[in-house]
Amino acid sequence: MSEPRADWFEAERDVHSWRRELLRLKRRARARLPTTLLSAALVTAAAVWFVAHRHPPAESRILIRVTEGQILRQDKPLTTGDLAAYLYDSAFTNQNLAKIIDKYDLYPLARARGESVAVETMKWYVDVEVYRNYFLLARAYNDPVRSVRVAVKYQNEDPELSLVVARDLAELVIQTESQRRSGESGDLAALAGTALDRASEALERRQLDLADRQRALASARKRHDDDEAAALQVEISRLGKEINVNTDAVRKARESKRRADLNFAMDQRGMGLVFQIVDERPPPPPPDPREVAIQMAMLSLVCFLFFLPLCAVGIGAFDQRLHDREDIQRLGLPVVGHVPPFAGHRLGSMKARRDAARADR
Repeated sequence: MSEPRADWFEAERDVHSWRRELLRLKRRARARLPTTLLSAALVTAAAVWFVAHRHPPAESRILIRVTEGQILRQDKPLTTGDLAAYLYDSAFTNQNLAKIIDKYDLYPLARARGESVAVETMKWYVDVEVYRNYFLLARAYNDPVRSVRVAVKYQNEDPELSLVVARDLAELVIQTESQRRSGESGDLAALAGTALDRASEALERRQLDLADRQRALASARKRHDDDEAAALQVEISRLGKEINVNTDAVRKARESKRRADLNFAMDQRGMGLVFQIVDERPPPPPPDPREVAIQMAMLSLVCFLFFLPLCAVGIGAFDQRLHDREDIQRLGLPVVGHVPPFAGHRLGSMKARRDAARADR
């Protein structure tokens, strides 16, 4: 008697080809066809139920158009860097968002864990996007005024509440940016006023010094003191040049002060950068129930056709019963022959005995 080969896989390489494995799993799944169909139906029902009950939050969008003023022309770029991130960080602070959360009683579960948790939760559903930012470009002489579009988005399960909160967020962006620009222009106006006062004081001191030197020169000439008169003339010439420089500095400081005051007045009245809500996009209306039913039916068919072979493979792989000759060979037992089914082949089987016992009761 020959020794059995140690490598059983090599001895039965043909038995373990992937095509034969798939055919074997198919036969084993067909042997348990009701279980396979029921499993595929249950998995399909679970997938369709999950998709049908998955309601994404409704998103509302408010579009703001920001336009530069036409009175004061500025040719250099007005913004640098990421404008969306800047507006988000400056407007949607924790304090501002907390006020909106309290106003509309948002996220009660998150608020129970703390105000900071509710604020962080709301930030997940708030977004700012910037479109057509022409403020990044320098303006040529004949170019029109520049503008930028800012979209404020908010998501909430309630469509009406989503639109209302989105409006408040847009107004918050406008108010925050207007206050910031007004404060900055006010600070610039104050600095320009301080610079004008200093330049005026310096000019006034030089003018007083010049008047003193001119009186001293007249006195020296009366005394016929030529040396002192010559020195005073040099000093007067120097003071005259400094007065010209200081006069030019005062003129420039006065012009800067005038422009700063005008910018401050325009920003206070909302004329520097004009913020205007140009579009409100509420969430889309709910779909037609008939369309939803058709979509669910198509999804059910696709899911069933997708899960059916997977369930067949899974059930066939975990079925521990013996169905054919290959199942016997996998146990390492020699197969002498195979008797096909015949009339009465189930007589005396365990199942037939159980059925007979149940019938006798």
